[in-house]
Amino acid sequence: NGTLERYEGFTRRLSGAGTDFIIFPETSMPFYFRRPENASYYGRITGLAREMKAPMLVGSLERTDDRTYNRAFLISPHGDVLGYQDKVHLVPFGEYLPMEWLFGYLEGLTRESGRFAPGSEHRVLRLPGRETPFGVFVCYQSIFPEIARAYAGQGAEFLGNVTNDAWFGTTSAPYQHLAMGVFRAVENGLPMVRAANTGISGAVDASGRILIATGLFEPRFLTTQIAPARERTFYTRHGDILVLLCAASTAWSLYSIRRNRS
Repeated sequence: NGTLERYEGFTRRLSGAGTDFIIFPETSMPFYFRRPENASYYGRITGLAREMKAPMLVGSLERTDDRTYNRAFLISPHGDVLGYQDKVHLVPFGEYLPMEWLFGYLEGLTRESGRFAPGSEHRVLRLPGRETPFGVFVCYQSIFPEIARAYAGQGAEFLGNVTNDAWFGTTSAPYQHLAMGVFRAVENGLPMVRAANTGISGAVDASGRILIATGLFEPRFLTTQIAPARERTFYTRHGDILVLLCAASTAWSLYSIRRNRS
């Protein structure tokens, strides 16, 4: 309840600011979002969207068919769930136990943090009203270039990263995580907004410039403006072809050197 009150307080301070989109971090609502026993909490969040007259992206959990998903819910200004994005690439030994036949003795690790099921696909969501398409990274999925490229290929005009970086404390990991998001923005020429429960939250433009950012463990909210982008980059259109060409060129050079020496 205290967590929800804090997010409600931050959000209401945006009242009258003409906000187009409000983003909460990964698992910012630490309960099963649409379970009947949590109806009062669910009602407060959807009511908040109606009160602010703005769409919201809220990180929470979903339980369906005895499977738990780490999910980001898109809520309309009318309080309806319009869509969601699940975390697809789960963290081994943190969110699931790989090769249980071999690592079964480590079951206690995932029991502490939860056993999650992976989402089925990455798909763009659309801001209601404007219908602007965007792609969502849940946590460390921002390390995978192919995910951002897939979103760009589906027409995404900006990227969103919701994350829980509390695991990493005050180490260098939150800074590295932000840097990975910067690379995804540059590769695809798309701005990125980022909401992290303990920081670093902020925004990055399509050229990789950090527009605004919080510190670590700094309780605050940010407002910023981004310019959605529609032009596709060379990387979006052709992927890792340059890397493959460089690898092939290097291999051929090494082969030629060895052949000339023999």
